[in-house]
This record gives sequence, structure tokens and C-alpha cells, in this order.
Amino acid sequence: MTPWIFAQAEHLGSRREQQDRHAVLISSRTRECLLIVSDGVGGQEGGAVASQAVVDVAAKLWAAKDGRPVPPKEFLSRLCQTAHAEIVRRGQQLEVGPRATIAAVYLSNGHAIWAHSGDSRVYQFRDGVLVSRTRDHSVLQILVDRGSVREDEMGTHPDQGKLLQSLGGEEYKEPTFGSARTGPGDAFLLCTDGFWEHITPVEAAALVAMGPHMKQGMQKAVAVAAKRGGAKADNVTVAAVAVVGQKGLAEMLRNPVVAAAAGGLLLLLLILVIWASSSKSGSNGAKPTPIVDTTATGKNPGSGLSAGVGSTPSTDPKTSAGKTPSGVPDDFADPAAQARAAQEKAAQEKAAQDKAAREQAEKAERERAAQDRATQEWAAQQEKLARDRAALQKEKDALDRERTEMEKSARNSAALEDERNRLAADIERRKQELQKVQDALEKQAKKERAALEAARKADEAARKKNK
Repeated sequence: MTPWIFAQAEHLGSRREQQDRHAVLISSRTRECLLIVSDGVGGQEGGAVASQAVVDVAAKLWAAKDGRPVPPKEFLSRLCQTAHAEIVRRGQQLEVGPRATIAAVYLSNGHAIWAHSGDSRVYQFRDGVLVSRTRDHSVLQILVDRGSVREDEMGTHPDQGKLLQSLGGEEYKEPTFGSARTGPGDAFLLCTDGFWEHITPVEAAALVAMGPHMKQGMQKAVAVAAKRGGAKADNVTVAAVAVVGQKGLAEMLRNPVVAAAAGGLLLLLLILVIWASSSKSGSNGAKPTPIVDTTATGKNPGSGLSAGVGSTPSTDPKTSAGKTPSGVPDDFADPAAQARAAQEKAAQEKAAQDKAAREQAEKAERERAAQDRATQEWAAQQEKLARDRAALQKEKDALDRERTEMEKSARNSAALEDERNRLAADIERRKQELQKVQDALEKQAKKERAALEAARKADEAARKKNK
């Protein structure tokens, strides 16, 4: 048995062309796997070309390593650089400027390394709880970080889709990396913005907890995302992997907490309570009956998810009051007690998160104030340079007028010829001096711009490190 469960799904949405791509690459020899999603950027200008280039390069590099273990971060960095170059090459052939986002996760030897560029995301879950998600390289993410926009407003905000970096284009920008140790109960979900705009993290957590039924859940989820998007629905793509280990799958099926989380995505609270009662009364060693009949036919692909999404509280193992030796929560038959425990736990976690957010916001505000001061100083220097340039230009214009007058006088008198030559030489000398001054000013301006760019990158790196 492989140590992972995979699921992939996509939906065209309301678009004419599918410009998303995804891939799952597995090496049974080294027990490694690679998941990728990519969203073509550029609309009619080759978005599909760019995202296809990403998965083509990934498949080629994966095949080239031929099952040999390689440093995952080195592989992902090479993948992004090579994909960037390939997108540029294909764009030049078609005389277009395509770009693509990327979100990739490399699982190897109990570790996960991920990389992303753009607003395609990587979500990390542990025991059905969201641990982290990647920060979009977008204008909207900056607004969220500053507190100007709420997280739940991102999917409908007018600035959604304004990216700060991606693969392709004139300049290559290194992706953002992340890593974590992995074990049974961990899961990673990769998706394009067409998915996360309409599927909440709570719903995503329930999807990755569905175990062997995760594929059917993903297929329903992309249909629901497209339906929620309406007439402007984007392409929707998702790929996920759940780490189960050699015995993890059987344990997952016997764990009513995980089963309840998956069932909560597709059924109403009443059905969950009925199933919980029946599973507890019949716990004689047999596997509990799955909540969801994944073989049902004749239904709308998204009807099951839309009926259950947001209607059933998710069950978090960490919020249970206690567990029996079999791993079943003591109060599983009492949904009210579970809800109270979950609410208390959520309140504590929210208080801690709010405190951390406030501290982070205060630090970010101090950093922004320092950056603003540096920007004001730079602006003042630029104004001074502009005034100096204006003064020099005024002097040059005066010299030009003087030269013109001298040339007119020279035509009327040969005696002025020597004087004209002297003035011409003087003017040329002043031009050279003026050019030197202009070159010095331009050099100074470039240094100042470079210093500001370095400060900006340092600020961005500090924020990433603090995160």
C-alpha cells in the first residue's frame, strides 16, 4: 500500500478554455511524490500555453531523475527556473507574453517541501485542522496583511487577480518556499484561485479528511465552486494528497472523528448524529458504515457538496473532552457537549491568533513607517535633483541663445570670427561639464533606487521570516 491518498479534479467554470493544469508524479522506488497546479495568466494571450509548459517541464525533470533521490528544494527551484524559461521560449514562438502561477509540493522521507509563485495556493492540514497556507504574491494579499481587507473578502474583491509575480515575463522571480515534517494525518491541498475563491478552508479540511472518498468529494467541490462563481466563474483546479502510512488508511476508516468531518461536508447535522449513534452502538470491531454513498448516481455533480457545505460543524480531535482506548471521543454521542468544547477551543485559539495578529500588525506598522520615511527622503532627493537639472537646462538654453547671437554677428563681420571660435570652444567645454554633472546625477539616482529596492526586499524577507 502506498503511504498516500491522492485526488485531483478540475472544472471549466464559465470560461471557453481550460487554462489550468495539474499533475501528480510518483516514484515508488524512492517513495517520493510531486503535486503541481498551475494557472495560466494572460487570457487570450496564451495562458494555456504557459500552464502546459509548467507541467511539461515538471514531467520531464521528474523522468530525468529516474527515481534517484534529489534535494527537494533544489528540484523545485530548478523546476521553476526551467518552466519560466520554457514559457518565455514558447511565448516568443507565438509572439505572445504568457505567464503562469505555480503551486507545487514535493513529499519525500517524512518531509514536505513546497513552492509557489502567484496566487495558486498550498494548504497544509493536520488531523483535519488547517495549519498554514501560502501567502499570495498579489496586491490583494498585501491589503489583507495590512488589515484593509478581510480574508473572507478576498474571493470577491475587485483587486483579486492583480499579481506581483508569476512564471514567465521579462524577469524571473524566485518562488516562496515552505517545509514541514509529515506523518499520518497530514494532508496538502493545492488549488488555483478559481477554487479558493469559493471553497472555504473549513470545507477544504473536510475534503482532505474523506480518505478513500476524497476523489469524489473533490469532483463535487469543483462543481460547487464553479456554480458559486456564476456567469464569471473562473477555471477551477485542485489536487490533494493525504499522508496515511502503511496502516493509516485502516485507522482513518475506523476513526469516527475523521469520518464525521468528511460526512459533515455532504450531509446535514441530523444524519451525522444518527450515524454517530449507530456507529457507537455497533462498535464490535467492524468498520463503521461510511456516511456518504459515493456510488450514488443520477445526482447533480455539485448537489451533494452544496447541500452539506457550511451546514455541519466540523469535528476537531483536539477539541474532544476525552477519548476511550479505542480513540473514540467520550462525548461523541452528545453533539451539544462537543459543540461547547469546540467553541471553547475555538475561542482560545482565536484569542491567541488575535494577539499574534496584533503584534504582527504593530511590527508591520513600524516597518512601514520606516519605509515611508525612507521613501520621503528619496522623494526629497529626487526633487533636489530635478531642480538642479532645471537650473542646468536653463544655463544651457542661455548658452544656446548666446551662441546663436554670436553666429549671427559673425556672418556680418569677419573680425568676429576669432571671437566666435573662442565662444564655440567655451560652449563645448561647458557642454562637457554639463554632461558630467548629468552623468553624476544619474549615477546617484541609480544608487538610490538600488538602495531602496534592497530595503524593500529586506522588508519582504523579514515579513516572510516572521511569518
